[in-house]
Amino acid sequence: MSTLKSSAENLTLNADGSGNDVIIQSNGSTLVTVDGSQSSVGIGTATPTGNAKLHIYNGASGQASSSNNTEVVVENSSNTGIHFLTPNTAVSGLWFGDPEDNDVGRMYYSHSDDSLQIFTDTEARVRIDSDGIKFGTDTAAANALNDYEEGNHACAFTSDSGSITVGRNDLAYTKIGNIVHMTGEIGISSVSSPNGTKMSLPFTVASHTNDRNMNWGGQGMICYSIAQHQDNPPCLYSSAGESHVNLLYQQDDGAFIGYDAAAGDTYMFSFTYKTDS
Repeated sequence: MSTLKSSAENLTLNADGSGNDVIIQSNGSTLVTVDGSQSSVGIGTATPTGNAKLHIYNGASGQASSSNNTEVVVENSSNTGIHFLTPNTAVSGLWFGDPEDNDVGRMYYSHSDDSLQIFTDTEARVRIDSDGIKFGTDTAAANALNDYEEGNHACAFTSDSGSITVGRNDLAYTKIGNIVHMTGEIGISSVSSPNGTKMSLPFTVASHTNDRNMNWGGQGMICYSIAQHQDNPPCLYSSAGESHVNLLYQQDDGAFIGYDAAAGDTYMFSFTYKTDS
């Protein structure tokens, strides 16, 4: 075993001469390189990337160099990362400071309550935990955003009797939490003695019936809807817990009855509803 130590004072390793490197090897393999020409340190490499002061290397990534503003580079030929290990009551994260405030921004994981928190301008902005996404200092589970989804819905038109065949089917939705917004256009190509018209939904209508903003008459109404059909627009109605919406027609006496689709009908929709999903 070869040992080089200093027990009483600093130990200096000096590669005399301008630009010379200090190299630490084991069995002929370079472990650490201190690059004298650019004042950088490479771990696992004899040629640390020129833009970083510390280059930790475990395989070639294919990238020739790092960004000009990067001080630390971690490189591998496959997956790579930085791992923080703490007790389960501690926090681990990244802090960002400037001359006015040494922690003006930060992002950390709190192991005591398993939450990831993001701060800007010293204030809590986002919290992610088992409930979903929360904003500011809010920690209430009921206020968490737990879902976001965008997609196209292959809408099916059905009837209590007879049949309805859809031609054009161009319906898209955005779901934020339990609020679903749908928009698009549906074209009916053929019908066979339909009795009423129902249009399928991507998510069921909310089962709670005491929300005045999202229900009509306490029946789980599809709310704030716009449906255009030539000169005779139907309205949209659905009972709580159903996965379809009924098209209804208002008679001259004000009563609503089931709307019968006809071949060649075109419906353009933009409506919003609440779901339990």
